[in-house]
Amino acid sequence: MLRGCEEIENYNVFCPYCSLQVFARSLFLYSLSLFFSSLISLSLSRGIVMGCSASAKVSAGVDEARYVDLDRTGEELLASMGTKERQLLLTRVEQDNPFKRTNRNTRWWIKLCRLTVKAGEPQPQPAVVGNDFVKRRPLESVRMKYANLRFAIKDEDAGTDRVKTLGKTLIFTSFQKFHSLDEDKEDLEYFSSREEGIAAMNATFGDILPTQYNTWNNASSDKGVLLMCTAGIGQIYLRGIDSSHRSDFPVPAAAVMRCDTSYMGGYETRKSWVAYGAVAYIGGVDNSRKLEDMELLGIYTCEHRKLVGPGDSLWEHAKAIFRSSLLASITLKNHLLELHWIVANGLSLASREGVDADHPLRRLLKPHTFRTAFINHASASVLLPNNRFAWRTFAFTKDAWDRAIGDLFGAWQYVPLPRRFQSWGLDPDLLEQLPFYQDGLDVWQCFYSYTRDFLAIYYDSDEALRADKNVVRFWAHFEIQFDTPWVLPTLSLETLAEFLADGIWWVTAGHEFVGAVVEYLTDPATCPGKLQPGSAVADIQSFAQTLVIIALTGAKQPPLMGDWGHMYPDPRALAANRKLQTDLAECQRTIDERNEKREANPGLKKFVACSPKILECSVSI
Repeated sequence: MLRGCEEIENYNVFCPYCSLQVFARSLFLYSLSLFFSSLISLSLSRGIVMGCSASAKVSAGVDEARYVDLDRTGEELLASMGTKERQLLLTRVEQDNPFKRTNRNTRWWIKLCRLTVKAGEPQPQPAVVGNDFVKRRPLESVRMKYANLRFAIKDEDAGTDRVKTLGKTLIFTSFQKFHSLDEDKEDLEYFSSREEGIAAMNATFGDILPTQYNTWNNASSDKGVLLMCTAGIGQIYLRGIDSSHRSDFPVPAAAVMRCDTSYMGGYETRKSWVAYGAVAYIGGVDNSRKLEDMELLGIYTCEHRKLVGPGDSLWEHAKAIFRSSLLASITLKNHLLELHWIVANGLSLASREGVDADHPLRRLLKPHTFRTAFINHASASVLLPNNRFAWRTFAFTKDAWDRAIGDLFGAWQYVPLPRRFQSWGLDPDLLEQLPFYQDGLDVWQCFYSYTRDFLAIYYDSDEALRADKNVVRFWAHFEIQFDTPWVLPTLSLETLAEFLADGIWWVTAGHEFVGAVVEYLTDPATCPGKLQPGSAVADIQSFAQTLVIIALTGAKQPPLMGDWGHMYPDPRALAANRKLQTDLAECQRTIDERNEKREANPGLKKFVACSPKILECSVSI
């Protein structure tokens, strides 16, 4: 059921049905924003720099604990400074925070971030996920202009105070005036040093960033870029070197795999910013096939249209373009579009519109679709449209942004994780050494065992499954959710168990891998959102924009590993879930043992993104 806004192209055009309600809410929030703006301006004039106390006469006793946290990327650099040098830097940042020199739009977002994100907010527990189910019916929804995708507006459960506050903030951001501010300053400024950027980050965002479980203190080095490919977010873009890989430049003869985001080169960037898209070529020392013996051989950039190698004058810039392209692609393609808007949104719509409230399948999926409707609607409202914050954070032109999103929706294919790994074309010996493959597949197998056992409680054959109208409606729903059908296989116990395991994996472990990227964002030299020609680090404004996004989207959902007994009144289903908890605990022990060995090997790096102990039950905002 589409109410109010039948179709919202940029979430800026409202129908008459909604206009009075939106006007009233907007007027109230606008008045509220003016009050807070005055309050913050008064605070700034009294020496409070974006949430951190400062004095007009700062003594040598700056509280270094606020600035140096060795569990965060970049902090090792601050800790290595001499005491006097570090004190001078921290004092300078306290007195004149560089983020005050960003444009008006970015400063507004920083203020909104400080107002809505609360430091130290505890993680909600499984009990907040209610076991009351709303009757199956067409949901109140809005439709986006891309691929005719629908988003439900409301969840079955009420949100936390954090979620409600963020919702009000996102409503405020629908002001056209707010979005029509000048996009970029003509002369972007840079930090005087990496150390200054890290100190400014801590002063402004340090207490409101999500928990960081890994660090990348040397990400700009050749080894750092290599490890980003073999132990970080780059793993999802690893592909083999075979006859299907064609290029208009010589591929290094020793290359055995590539980390490839070159598809991004087909989408233009705004003036002042370099083109996205790069290919990192990787090969083994002395033809070794051990992951710890790999080395970075060269990088092709779509900006320069040539292969750049170590020692080349463009080498540092090429590595930065590669890292920037990784961040942009994994955020827009894998995280927002594929995971949130297709997979999580698809599971939520199909379960609530296709499955009766008292059906076991609805109960199985409830923890993994918890608050998905609000989160996706909010993310699409504030991040997706042209001139909104995600578009500002990255460098695409408006036309390229629209084309890229449309193309990515059109290219969607459902491929279960095990077959997805096999489709990469990597040498099996190399594939099986990748941390993402090892840990990710182990967690996937836990979910597959769970969904298979759960279905076996209620169905003893494929025929019995296909006789259930709820399951048939659920399965068919995925073919009509947007312009690109999922093309699911024939419904059976095996295909349904595999599909449910894959969906649960993506909204838990997959979301941690592609979405919890704070470890790549707390140093301006790690993964810039966008780059100017010749630069290897983010400018102050671009750095602030990526930090705003990760701070605003760091609210936690309940933990995956916990007591979910209230969700399963059927003792057989409860036993299946408790077996899942046992399997995940055993999987965690295996991952911990692997990480001890990875940490002990200088050619490897620990990988925590698929660790069950840190996973949440569903996608978060």
